[in-house]
Amino acid sequence: MMLQASVAENEENIMTYFELQMEHAHNARGILHERNKARMERLKEFDDGYRWPEASSFTVKTLIAEDNLNVTIPIISSVTPEEDPPSITTVPGTLQQLLQKPVSSTQRASIEESLDPILKGNLHDHKQYTTHPLATVVMQLNDLVHTDVLQFIKKELSKSGDKMNFLIKQISTLEQEQAEAILSEDIDVADKSHVSAISILEKLISVIRGRLSQIMMGSGDTNTYRGQYEQKRQEGTAMLNKLKTDKEKLKADLISDLQLLAVKGEEASTNAGQMAQQYDQYQITSRQSIAQNSRRQDEIWEEIERLLTEMRTLSEERHKQVVEHLKVTEEEEKRKREYAEYSEVFAEHTRRLEDLLVATETSLKLVESISDYFTKGCTVVASKNVDSELQDIRVTELKRYLEIFRRYAIKNNDLLLKRKTRLQGIRRQIRNCEAQVALCNDSLDPNRGRYKEELLRLSQEETVIEGIISDIAEKMTQQENEFTPTEELLEELEVDFVPPRLENKEIESDHRKRLLQLNKQFVGKEQEEVDKEVTDLRKLHTDTTL
Repeated sequence: MMLQASVAENEENIMTYFELQMEHAHNARGILHERNKARMERLKEFDDGYRWPEASSFTVKTLIAEDNLNVTIPIISSVTPEEDPPSITTVPGTLQQLLQKPVSSTQRASIEESLDPILKGNLHDHKQYTTHPLATVVMQLNDLVHTDVLQFIKKELSKSGDKMNFLIKQISTLEQEQAEAILSEDIDVADKSHVSAISILEKLISVIRGRLSQIMMGSGDTNTYRGQYEQKRQEGTAMLNKLKTDKEKLKADLISDLQLLAVKGEEASTNAGQMAQQYDQYQITSRQSIAQNSRRQDEIWEEIERLLTEMRTLSEERHKQVVEHLKVTEEEEKRKREYAEYSEVFAEHTRRLEDLLVATETSLKLVESISDYFTKGCTVVASKNVDSELQDIRVTELKRYLEIFRRYAIKNNDLLLKRKTRLQGIRRQIRNCEAQVALCNDSLDPNRGRYKEELLRLSQEETVIEGIISDIAEKMTQQENEFTPTEELLEELEVDFVPPRLENKEIESDHRKRLLQLNKQFVGKEQEEVDKEVTDLRKLHTDTTL
Protein backbone atom coordinates (compact mmCIF):
# COMPACT_ATOMS: atom_id res chain seq x y z
CA MET A 1 0.00 0.00 0.00
CA MET A 2 2.88 2.37 0.78
CA LEU A 3 4.42 1.58 -2.58
CA GLN A 4 1.18 2.35 -4.39
CA ALA A 5 0.91 5.70 -2.57
CA SER A 6 4.48 6.46 -3.48
CA VAL A 7 3.80 5.70 -7.13
CA ALA A 8 0.79 8.01 -7.13
CA GLU A 9 2.85 10.78 -5.51
CA ASN A 10 5.62 10.37 -8.09
CA GLU A 11 3.12 10.53 -10.89
CA GLU A 12 1.82 13.82 -9.56
CA ASN A 13 5.33 15.18 -9.44
CA ILE A 14 5.92 14.06 -13.02
CA MET A 15 2.87 15.99 -14.16
CA THR A 16 4.33 19.08 -12.53
CA TYR A 17 7.61 18.45 -14.24
CA PHE A 18 5.84 18.25 -17.58
CA GLU A 19 4.49 21.76 -17.09
CA LEU A 20 7.99 23.02 -16.45
CA GLN A 21 9.84 20.74 -18.86
CA MET A 22 10.47 23.34 -21.47
CA GLU A 23 12.29 25.35 -18.90
CA HIS A 24 13.97 22.53 -17.00
CA ALA A 25 14.22 19.85 -19.69
CA HIS A 26 17.73 18.86 -18.90
CA ASN A 27 17.15 18.64 -15.14
CA ALA A 28 13.81 16.91 -15.56
CA ARG A 29 15.36 14.28 -17.82
CA GLY A 30 18.05 13.52 -15.28
CA ILE A 31 15.59 13.39 -12.39
CA LEU A 32 13.20 11.15 -14.38
CA HIS A 33 16.04 8.84 -15.29
CA GLU A 34 17.01 8.46 -11.66
CA ARG A 35 13.45 7.89 -10.55
CA ASN A 36 12.88 5.23 -13.23
CA LYS A 37 16.02 3.46 -12.08
CA ALA A 38 14.94 3.62 -8.44
CA ARG A 39 11.45 2.40 -9.37
CA MET A 40 12.87 -0.63 -11.14
CA GLU A 41 14.95 -1.45 -8.08
CA ARG A 42 11.94 -1.10 -5.78
CA LEU A 43 9.87 -3.28 -8.11
CA LYS A 44 12.59 -5.93 -8.00
CA GLU A 45 12.69 -5.72 -4.19
CA PHE A 46 8.89 -6.01 -4.09
CA ASP A 47 8.88 -9.05 -6.42
CA ASP A 48 11.58 -10.78 -4.39
CA GLY A 49 10.35 -9.96 -0.89
CA TYR A 50 6.57 -9.59 -0.97
CA ARG A 51 4.43 -12.37 0.62
CA TRP A 52 0.65 -12.41 0.99
CA PRO A 53 0.05 -11.38 4.63
CA GLU A 54 -3.29 -13.13 5.32
CA ALA A 55 -3.58 -16.87 6.04
CA SER A 56 -6.07 -18.88 3.98
CA SER A 57 -9.04 -20.66 5.58
CA PHE A 58 -8.21 -24.00 3.97
CA THR A 59 -8.32 -26.93 6.50
CA VAL A 60 -8.78 -30.73 6.55
CA LYS A 61 -12.53 -30.20 6.90
CA THR A 62 -12.47 -28.07 3.71
CA LEU A 63 -10.47 -30.77 1.91
CA ILE A 64 -12.93 -33.51 2.96
CA ALA A 65 -15.97 -31.41 2.06
CA GLU A 66 -14.68 -30.19 -1.34
CA ASP A 67 -13.49 -33.62 -2.48
CA ASN A 68 -16.50 -35.45 -0.93
CA LEU A 69 -14.30 -37.96 0.93
CA ASN A 70 -15.81 -41.00 2.70
CA VAL A 71 -13.58 -41.03 5.80
CA THR A 72 -14.57 -38.02 7.91
CA ILE A 73 -12.83 -36.38 10.88
CA PRO A 74 -14.97 -38.22 13.53
CA ILE A 75 -14.20 -41.59 11.87
CA ILE A 76 -10.47 -40.80 11.75
CA SER A 77 -10.48 -39.70 15.39
CA SER A 78 -12.39 -42.81 16.53
CA VAL A 79 -10.23 -45.39 14.72
CA THR A 80 -6.78 -43.73 14.75
CA PRO A 81 -4.34 -46.32 16.18
CA GLU A 82 -1.86 -45.75 18.96
CA GLU A 83 1.49 -44.14 18.15
CA ASP A 84 3.25 -47.50 18.23
CA PRO A 85 0.61 -50.32 18.34
CA PRO A 86 1.76 -53.76 19.58
CA SER A 87 2.71 -56.31 16.92
CA ILE A 88 0.19 -59.04 16.08
CA THR A 89 2.83 -61.60 15.13
CA THR A 90 2.38 -63.49 18.42
CA VAL A 91 -1.42 -63.78 18.12
CA PRO A 92 -1.63 -66.85 15.78
CA GLY A 93 0.78 -68.80 18.00
CA THR A 94 -1.17 -67.88 21.13
CA LEU A 95 -4.49 -68.90 19.53
CA GLN A 96 -2.99 -72.20 18.32
CA GLN A 97 -1.76 -72.87 21.87
CA LEU A 98 -5.28 -72.22 23.22
CA LEU A 99 -6.73 -74.73 20.73
CA GLN A 100 -4.23 -77.44 21.64
CA LYS A 101 -4.51 -77.48 25.42
CA PRO A 102 -6.35 -75.88 28.35
CA VAL A 103 -4.62 -73.14 30.32
CA SER A 104 -4.23 -72.73 34.07
CA SER A 105 -5.49 -69.66 35.88
CA THR A 106 -1.95 -68.21 35.92
CA GLN A 107 -1.50 -68.84 32.19
CA ARG A 108 -4.98 -67.47 31.52
CA ALA A 109 -4.16 -64.20 33.29
CA SER A 110 -0.86 -63.98 31.40
CA ILE A 111 -2.52 -64.62 28.02
CA GLU A 112 -5.27 -62.10 28.69
CA GLU A 113 -2.67 -59.56 29.81
CA SER A 114 -0.69 -60.02 26.58
CA LEU A 115 -3.70 -60.36 24.23
CA ASP A 116 -5.80 -57.46 25.54
CA PRO A 117 -3.39 -54.59 24.61
CA ILE A 118 -2.83 -56.11 21.16
CA LEU A 119 -6.58 -56.14 20.49
CA LYS A 120 -7.08 -52.65 21.91
CA GLY A 121 -4.09 -51.18 20.08
CA ASN A 122 -4.78 -52.68 16.66
CA LEU A 123 -8.59 -52.65 16.53
CA HIS A 124 -8.58 -48.92 17.37
CA ASP A 125 -11.52 -49.11 19.78
CA HIS A 126 -9.55 -49.36 23.01
CA LYS A 127 -11.29 -46.33 24.50
CA GLN A 128 -14.62 -48.18 24.72
CA TYR A 129 -13.63 -51.12 26.91
CA THR A 130 -11.81 -51.95 30.13
CA THR A 131 -11.19 -55.43 28.74
CA HIS A 132 -11.67 -56.00 25.02
CA PRO A 133 -14.72 -58.25 24.30
CA LEU A 134 -12.74 -60.35 21.80
CA ALA A 135 -10.31 -61.37 24.55
CA THR A 136 -13.29 -62.57 26.60
CA VAL A 137 -14.69 -64.50 23.59
CA VAL A 138 -11.31 -66.17 23.00
CA MET A 139 -10.97 -67.34 26.61
CA GLN A 140 -14.61 -68.49 26.82
CA LEU A 141 -14.16 -70.60 23.69
CA ASN A 142 -10.98 -72.08 25.18
CA ASP A 143 -13.02 -73.13 28.22
CA LEU A 144 -15.67 -74.77 26.00
CA VAL A 145 -13.10 -76.46 23.72
CA HIS A 146 -11.30 -78.08 26.64
CA THR A 147 -14.33 -78.82 28.79
CA ASP A 148 -14.76 -82.50 29.72
CA VAL A 149 -18.40 -82.83 28.70
CA LEU A 150 -18.94 -86.01 30.71
CA GLN A 151 -17.57 -84.44 33.88
CA PHE A 152 -19.54 -81.26 33.16
CA ILE A 153 -22.78 -83.24 32.93
CA LYS A 154 -21.98 -85.27 36.06
CA LYS A 155 -21.31 -82.05 37.94
CA GLU A 156 -24.62 -80.54 36.81
CA LEU A 157 -26.44 -83.78 37.72
CA SER A 158 -24.89 -83.75 41.20
CA LYS A 159 -26.32 -80.25 41.73
CA SER A 160 -29.88 -81.46 41.12
CA GLY A 161 -29.33 -84.83 42.86
CA ASP A 162 -29.65 -83.37 46.37
CA LYS A 163 -32.89 -81.60 45.47
CA MET A 164 -34.26 -84.77 43.87
CA ASN A 165 -33.43 -86.88 46.97
CA PHE A 166 -35.02 -84.26 49.21
CA LEU A 167 -38.25 -84.33 47.17
CA ILE A 168 -38.30 -88.16 47.24
CA LYS A 169 -38.01 -88.10 51.05
CA GLN A 170 -40.87 -85.60 51.22
CA ILE A 171 -43.04 -87.88 49.08
CA SER A 172 -42.27 -90.87 51.30
CA THR A 173 -43.14 -88.82 54.40
CA LEU A 174 -46.45 -87.68 52.90
CA GLU A 175 -47.36 -91.23 51.83
CA GLN A 176 -46.67 -92.46 55.35
CA GLU A 177 -48.80 -89.63 56.79
CA GLN A 178 -51.61 -90.54 54.38
CA ALA A 179 -51.46 -94.23 55.39
CA GLU A 180 -51.57 -93.33 59.11
CA ALA A 181 -54.45 -90.89 58.53
CA ILE A 182 -56.45 -93.56 56.72
CA LEU A 183 -55.90 -96.03 59.59
CA SER A 184 -57.04 -93.38 62.06
CA GLU A 185 -59.96 -92.48 59.73
CA ASP A 186 -58.75 -88.85 59.50
CA ILE A 187 -60.00 -88.37 55.95
CA ASP A 188 -59.15 -84.64 55.69
CA VAL A 189 -55.48 -85.21 56.56
CA ALA A 190 -55.29 -88.18 54.19
CA ASP A 191 -56.75 -86.11 51.36
CA LYS A 192 -54.36 -83.19 51.98
CA SER A 193 -51.37 -85.55 52.09
CA HIS A 194 -52.48 -87.14 48.84
CA VAL A 195 -52.78 -83.75 47.03
CA SER A 196 -49.44 -82.52 48.47
CA ALA A 197 -47.68 -85.71 47.32
CA ILE A 198 -48.95 -85.16 43.76
CA SER A 199 -47.69 -81.55 43.81
CA ILE A 200 -44.22 -82.67 44.95
CA LEU A 201 -44.20 -85.41 42.33
CA GLU A 202 -44.78 -82.74 39.68
CA LYS A 203 -41.75 -80.82 41.00
CA LEU A 204 -39.71 -84.02 40.99
CA ILE A 205 -40.68 -84.70 37.36
CA SER A 206 -39.53 -81.15 36.47
CA VAL A 207 -36.15 -81.79 38.12
CA ILE A 208 -35.75 -85.09 36.23
CA ARG A 209 -36.60 -83.42 32.92
CA GLY A 210 -33.83 -80.91 33.61
CA ARG A 211 -31.39 -83.76 34.27
CA LEU A 212 -32.44 -85.45 31.03
CA SER A 213 -31.89 -82.18 29.17
CA GLN A 214 -28.30 -82.14 30.49
CA ILE A 215 -27.75 -85.75 29.44
CA MET A 216 -29.30 -85.29 25.99
CA MET A 217 -27.05 -82.21 25.51
CA GLY A 218 -29.92 -80.09 24.25
CA SER A 219 -28.97 -76.66 22.89
CA GLY A 220 -32.09 -74.77 23.92
CA ASP A 221 -31.19 -74.41 27.61
CA THR A 222 -28.28 -72.16 28.61
CA ASN A 223 -27.71 -74.29 31.71
CA THR A 224 -26.57 -77.19 29.51
CA TYR A 225 -23.15 -77.53 27.92
CA ARG A 226 -24.53 -77.47 24.39
CA GLY A 227 -26.75 -74.49 25.22
CA GLN A 228 -23.80 -72.52 26.61
CA TYR A 229 -21.73 -73.43 23.56
CA GLU A 230 -24.46 -72.35 21.12
CA GLN A 231 -24.92 -69.05 22.95
CA LYS A 232 -21.18 -68.28 22.98
CA ARG A 233 -20.79 -69.41 19.35
CA GLN A 234 -23.58 -67.13 18.16
CA GLU A 235 -22.31 -64.15 20.19
CA GLY A 236 -18.71 -64.64 19.02
CA THR A 237 -19.66 -65.16 15.37
CA ALA A 238 -21.85 -62.04 15.34
CA MET A 239 -19.09 -59.95 16.96
CA LEU A 240 -16.39 -61.18 14.53
CA ASN A 241 -18.63 -60.73 11.46
CA LYS A 242 -19.54 -57.16 12.46
CA LEU A 243 -15.92 -56.26 13.22
CA LYS A 244 -14.70 -57.77 9.95
CA THR A 245 -17.43 -55.99 7.96
CA ASP A 246 -16.63 -52.63 9.61
CA LYS A 247 -12.89 -52.97 8.96
CA GLU A 248 -13.37 -54.03 5.34
CA LYS A 249 -15.70 -51.07 4.73
CA LEU A 250 -13.17 -48.72 6.35
CA LYS A 251 -10.39 -50.19 4.18
CA ALA A 252 -12.46 -49.72 1.01
CA ASP A 253 -13.28 -46.11 1.99
CA LEU A 254 -9.61 -45.37 2.75
CA ILE A 255 -8.43 -46.77 -0.58
CA SER A 256 -11.14 -44.80 -2.39
CA ASP A 257 -10.20 -41.56 -0.57
CA LEU A 258 -6.47 -42.05 -1.22
CA GLN A 259 -7.09 -42.67 -4.93
CA LEU A 260 -9.31 -39.58 -5.12
CA LEU A 261 -6.75 -37.49 -3.20
CA ALA A 262 -3.99 -38.67 -5.54
CA VAL A 263 -6.00 -37.45 -8.52
CA LYS A 264 -6.96 -34.16 -6.83
CA GLY A 265 -3.40 -33.59 -5.61
CA GLU A 266 -2.00 -34.09 -9.09
CA GLU A 267 -4.60 -31.69 -10.50
CA ALA A 268 -3.73 -29.09 -7.85
CA SER A 269 0.00 -29.54 -8.50
CA THR A 270 -0.46 -29.22 -12.28
CA ASN A 271 -2.64 -26.14 -11.85
CA ALA A 272 -0.11 -24.56 -9.47
CA GLY A 273 2.69 -25.23 -11.97
CA GLN A 274 0.71 -23.67 -14.79
CA MET A 275 -0.10 -20.60 -12.70
CA ALA A 276 3.57 -20.25 -11.73
CA GLN A 277 4.61 -20.47 -15.40
CA GLN A 278 2.03 -17.84 -16.33
CA TYR A 279 3.31 -15.60 -13.56
CA ASP A 280 6.95 -16.05 -14.62
CA GLN A 281 6.01 -15.21 -18.19
CA TYR A 282 4.14 -12.18 -16.94
CA GLN A 283 7.18 -11.07 -14.95
CA ILE A 284 9.37 -11.28 -18.02
CA THR A 285 6.86 -9.44 -20.16
CA SER A 286 6.24 -6.80 -17.49
CA ARG A 287 9.94 -6.16 -16.84
CA GLN A 288 10.60 -5.98 -20.54
CA SER A 289 7.74 -3.54 -20.95
CA ILE A 290 8.98 -1.33 -18.10
CA ALA A 291 12.56 -1.43 -19.41
CA GLN A 292 11.37 -0.68 -22.91
CA ASN A 293 9.35 2.21 -21.46
CA SER A 294 12.47 3.61 -19.88
CA ARG A 295 14.44 3.29 -23.07
CA ARG A 296 11.64 4.88 -24.96
CA GLN A 297 11.63 7.80 -22.51
CA ASP A 298 15.31 8.36 -23.20
CA GLU A 299 14.58 8.44 -26.88
CA ILE A 300 11.68 10.80 -26.38
CA TRP A 301 13.74 13.13 -24.25
CA GLU A 302 15.91 13.67 -27.28
CA GLU A 303 12.87 14.96 -29.10
CA ILE A 304 11.14 16.34 -25.97
CA GLU A 305 9.64 19.28 -27.63
CA ARG A 306 8.11 17.31 -30.44
CA LEU A 307 6.98 14.41 -28.40
CA LEU A 308 5.77 16.04 -25.19
CA THR A 309 2.24 14.80 -25.62
CA GLU A 310 3.46 11.29 -26.30
CA MET A 311 5.66 11.48 -23.17
CA ARG A 312 2.70 12.38 -21.02
CA THR A 313 0.73 9.46 -22.45
CA LEU A 314 3.56 7.03 -21.91
CA SER A 315 3.98 8.29 -18.36
CA GLU A 316 0.34 7.53 -17.65
CA GLU A 317 0.67 4.08 -19.21
CA ARG A 318 3.74 3.44 -17.10
CA HIS A 319 1.79 4.41 -13.99
CA LYS A 320 -1.01 1.98 -14.89
CA GLN A 321 1.48 -0.78 -15.64
CA VAL A 322 3.20 -0.30 -12.31
CA VAL A 323 -0.12 -0.36 -10.44
CA GLU A 324 -1.17 -3.49 -12.33
CA HIS A 325 2.22 -5.05 -11.66
CA LEU A 326 1.81 -4.49 -7.94
CA LYS A 327 -1.70 -5.95 -8.03
CA VAL A 328 -0.68 -9.04 -10.00
CA THR A 329 2.29 -9.61 -7.69
CA GLU A 330 0.01 -9.43 -4.64
CA GLU A 331 -2.41 -11.90 -6.22
CA GLU A 332 0.39 -14.29 -7.14
CA GLU A 333 1.85 -14.21 -3.64
CA LYS A 334 -1.62 -14.85 -2.24
CA ARG A 335 -2.02 -17.81 -4.62
CA LYS A 336 1.42 -19.17 -3.70
CA ARG A 337 0.64 -18.98 0.01
CA GLU A 338 -2.75 -20.65 -0.43
CA TYR A 339 -1.18 -23.40 -2.52
CA ALA A 340 1.58 -23.92 0.07
CA GLU A 341 -0.99 -24.27 2.83
CA TYR A 342 -3.12 -26.56 0.66
CA SER A 343 -0.06 -28.73 -0.07
CA GLU A 344 0.77 -28.93 3.62
CA VAL A 345 -2.80 -29.92 4.61
CA PHE A 346 -3.04 -32.30 1.64
CA ALA A 347 0.26 -34.03 2.48
CA GLU A 348 -0.58 -34.39 6.19
CA HIS A 349 -4.06 -35.76 5.51
CA THR A 350 -2.72 -38.18 2.88
CA ARG A 351 -0.08 -39.40 5.32
CA ARG A 352 -2.70 -39.96 8.04
CA LEU A 353 -4.95 -41.89 5.66
CA GLU A 354 -2.05 -44.04 4.47
CA ASP A 355 -1.05 -44.80 8.07
CA LEU A 356 -4.66 -45.60 8.88
CA LEU A 357 -4.87 -47.92 5.86
CA VAL A 358 -1.82 -49.85 7.10
CA ALA A 359 -3.31 -50.05 10.59
CA THR A 360 -6.65 -51.23 9.17
CA GLU A 361 -4.97 -53.98 7.16
CA THR A 362 -3.21 -55.06 10.36
CA SER A 363 -6.59 -55.10 12.12
CA LEU A 364 -8.05 -57.30 9.39
CA LYS A 365 -5.15 -59.75 9.72
CA LEU A 366 -5.78 -59.88 13.48
CA VAL A 367 -9.51 -60.44 12.98
CA GLU A 368 -8.78 -63.17 10.40
CA SER A 369 -6.50 -64.94 12.90
CA ILE A 370 -9.12 -64.84 15.61
CA SER A 371 -11.86 -65.92 13.16
CA ASP A 372 -9.72 -68.91 12.11
CA TYR A 373 -9.16 -69.79 15.75
CA PHE A 374 -12.85 -69.40 16.51
CA THR A 375 -13.84 -71.61 13.55
CA LYS A 376 -11.37 -74.33 14.55
CA GLY A 377 -12.55 -74.13 18.17
CA CYS A 378 -16.17 -74.48 17.11
CA THR A 379 -15.20 -77.48 14.97
CA VAL A 380 -13.53 -79.11 17.98
CA VAL A 381 -16.58 -78.47 20.16
CA ALA A 382 -18.98 -79.72 17.46
CA SER A 383 -16.94 -82.91 17.09
CA LYS A 384 -17.28 -83.82 20.76
CA ASN A 385 -19.36 -87.02 21.06
CA VAL A 386 -19.94 -88.56 24.45
CA ASP A 387 -23.14 -90.45 23.63
CA SER A 388 -21.54 -93.84 24.34
CA GLU A 389 -20.16 -92.63 27.66
CA LEU A 390 -23.53 -91.13 28.59
CA GLN A 391 -25.50 -94.23 27.60
CA ASP A 392 -25.57 -95.80 31.09
CA ILE A 393 -26.31 -92.46 32.77
CA ARG A 394 -29.06 -91.74 30.21
CA VAL A 395 -30.73 -95.15 30.71
CA THR A 396 -30.55 -94.80 34.51
CA GLU A 397 -32.08 -91.33 34.39
CA LEU A 398 -34.80 -92.42 31.96
CA LYS A 399 -35.72 -95.33 34.25
CA ARG A 400 -35.82 -92.93 37.21
CA TYR A 401 -38.11 -90.64 35.21
CA LEU A 402 -40.29 -93.66 34.37
CA GLU A 403 -40.52 -94.69 38.03
CA ILE A 404 -41.35 -91.18 39.27
CA PHE A 405 -43.88 -90.60 36.50
CA ARG A 406 -45.45 -93.99 37.24
CA ARG A 407 -45.87 -93.02 40.90
CA TYR A 408 -47.25 -89.66 39.86
CA ALA A 409 -49.64 -91.15 37.30
CA ILE A 410 -50.97 -93.80 39.74
CA LYS A 411 -51.35 -91.33 42.59
CA ASN A 412 -52.92 -88.66 40.39
CA ASN A 413 -55.29 -91.23 38.83
CA ASP A 414 -56.18 -92.46 42.32
CA LEU A 415 -57.04 -88.88 43.34
CA LEU A 416 -59.08 -88.46 40.16
CA LEU A 417 -61.08 -91.65 40.88
CA LYS A 418 -61.67 -90.55 44.46
CA ARG A 419 -62.95 -87.17 43.29
CA LYS A 420 -65.22 -88.83 40.72
CA THR A 421 -66.53 -91.17 43.44
CA ARG A 422 -67.16 -88.18 45.67
CA LEU A 423 -68.98 -86.49 42.79
CA GLN A 424 -71.20 -89.58 42.37
CA GLY A 425 -71.99 -89.52 46.09
CA ILE A 426 -72.87 -85.83 45.96
CA ARG A 427 -75.13 -86.34 42.95
CA ARG A 428 -76.81 -89.22 44.74
CA GLN A 429 -77.38 -86.96 47.76
CA ILE A 430 -78.76 -84.27 45.44
CA ARG A 431 -81.26 -86.73 44.03
CA ASN A 432 -82.24 -87.80 47.56
CA CYS A 433 -82.66 -84.18 48.65
CA GLU A 434 -84.80 -83.44 45.60
CA ALA A 435 -86.95 -86.45 46.49
CA GLN A 436 -87.14 -85.31 50.16
CA VAL A 437 -88.25 -81.83 49.09
CA ALA A 438 -90.97 -83.36 46.93
CA LEU A 439 -92.07 -85.63 49.83
CA CYS A 440 -92.06 -82.65 52.21
CA ASN A 441 -94.39 -80.79 49.89
CA ASP A 442 -96.68 -83.81 49.84
CA SER A 443 -96.53 -84.47 53.58
CA LEU A 444 -96.35 -80.82 54.72
CA ASP A 445 -93.07 -81.67 56.51
CA PRO A 446 -91.65 -78.55 58.31
CA ASN A 447 -88.07 -79.73 57.49
CA ARG A 448 -88.48 -78.72 53.88
CA GLY A 449 -86.37 -75.56 54.35
CA ARG A 450 -83.49 -77.59 55.80
CA TYR A 451 -83.59 -79.93 52.79
CA LYS A 452 -83.64 -76.94 50.41
CA GLU A 453 -80.52 -75.45 52.08
CA GLU A 454 -78.78 -78.82 51.92
CA LEU A 455 -79.70 -79.13 48.25
CA LEU A 456 -78.16 -75.68 47.54
CA ARG A 457 -74.96 -76.56 49.43
CA LEU A 458 -74.63 -79.86 47.58
CA SER A 459 -75.11 -78.14 44.19
CA GLN A 460 -72.31 -75.68 45.00
CA GLU A 461 -70.03 -78.49 46.14
CA GLU A 462 -70.83 -80.39 42.92
CA THR A 463 -69.61 -77.41 40.86
CA VAL A 464 -66.36 -77.19 42.86
CA ILE A 465 -65.66 -80.93 42.54
CA GLU A 466 -66.32 -80.82 38.78
CA GLY A 467 -63.71 -78.00 38.47
CA ILE A 468 -61.17 -80.00 40.52
CA ILE A 469 -61.71 -83.08 38.35
CA SER A 470 -61.21 -81.00 35.20
CA ASP A 471 -57.93 -79.52 36.55
CA ILE A 472 -56.61 -82.96 37.61
CA ALA A 473 -57.44 -84.47 34.19
CA GLU A 474 -55.82 -81.53 32.36
CA LYS A 475 -52.59 -81.79 34.40
CA MET A 476 -52.50 -85.54 33.82
CA THR A 477 -52.89 -85.07 30.06
CA GLN A 478 -50.08 -82.49 30.00
CA GLN A 479 -47.74 -84.77 31.97
CA GLU A 480 -48.54 -87.73 29.70
CA ASN A 481 -47.79 -85.66 26.58
CA GLU A 482 -44.46 -84.58 28.03
CA PHE A 483 -43.63 -88.17 29.02
CA THR A 484 -44.44 -89.61 25.58
CA PRO A 485 -40.97 -88.87 24.02
CA THR A 486 -39.31 -90.58 27.01
CA GLU A 487 -41.60 -93.58 26.65
CA GLU A 488 -40.72 -93.87 22.96
CA LEU A 489 -37.01 -93.59 23.77
CA LEU A 490 -37.29 -96.37 26.38
CA GLU A 491 -38.97 -98.57 23.79
CA GLU A 492 -36.14 -97.85 21.32
CA LEU A 493 -33.61 -98.83 24.01
CA GLU A 494 -35.62 -102.08 24.49
CA VAL A 495 -36.26 -101.42 28.19
CA ASP A 496 -38.98 -103.77 29.51
CA PHE A 497 -41.74 -101.82 31.30
CA VAL A 498 -45.49 -101.51 31.56
CA PRO A 499 -46.77 -98.11 30.40
CA PRO A 500 -48.31 -96.19 33.34
CA ARG A 501 -51.53 -95.53 31.42
CA LEU A 502 -52.17 -99.30 31.14
CA GLU A 503 -51.64 -99.72 34.89
CA ASN A 504 -54.04 -96.85 35.48
CA LYS A 505 -56.65 -98.50 33.28
CA GLU A 506 -56.38 -101.73 35.33
CA ILE A 507 -56.58 -99.79 38.60
CA GLU A 508 -59.58 -97.84 37.30
CA SER A 509 -61.26 -101.10 36.22
CA ASP A 510 -60.85 -102.63 39.71
CA HIS A 511 -62.06 -99.43 41.34
CA ARG A 512 -65.17 -99.24 39.17
CA LYS A 513 -65.94 -102.91 39.84
CA ARG A 514 -65.93 -102.24 43.59
CA LEU A 515 -68.19 -99.24 43.09
CA LEU A 516 -70.48 -101.29 40.92
CA GLN A 517 -70.91 -103.86 43.71
CA LEU A 518 -71.75 -101.08 46.18
CA ASN A 519 -74.21 -99.54 43.72
CA LYS A 520 -75.84 -102.91 43.15
CA GLN A 521 -76.37 -103.35 46.91
CA PHE A 522 -77.82 -99.87 47.23
CA VAL A 523 -79.97 -100.20 44.13
CA GLY A 524 -81.06 -103.68 45.25
CA LYS A 525 -82.48 -102.30 48.49
CA GLU A 526 -84.18 -99.50 46.66
CA GLN A 527 -85.57 -102.00 44.15
CA GLU A 528 -86.99 -104.12 46.96
CA GLU A 529 -88.89 -101.11 48.29
CA VAL A 530 -90.12 -100.28 44.80
CA ASP A 531 -91.25 -103.88 44.17
CA LYS A 532 -93.05 -104.02 47.54
CA GLU A 533 -94.79 -100.70 46.76
CA VAL A 534 -95.86 -102.00 43.33
CA THR A 535 -97.27 -105.19 44.92
CA ASP A 536 -99.22 -103.16 47.52
CA LEU A 537 -100.63 -100.92 44.80
CA ARG A 538 -101.79 -103.90 42.77
CA LYS A 539 -103.41 -105.44 45.82
CA LEU A 540 -105.12 -102.16 46.64
CA HIS A 541 -106.38 -101.88 43.11
CA THR A 542 -107.75 -105.49 43.20
CA ASP A 543 -109.63 -104.85 46.45
CA THR A 544 -111.11 -101.68 45.07
CA THR A 545 -112.31 -103.46 41.96
CA LEU A 546 -114.01 -106.19 44.00
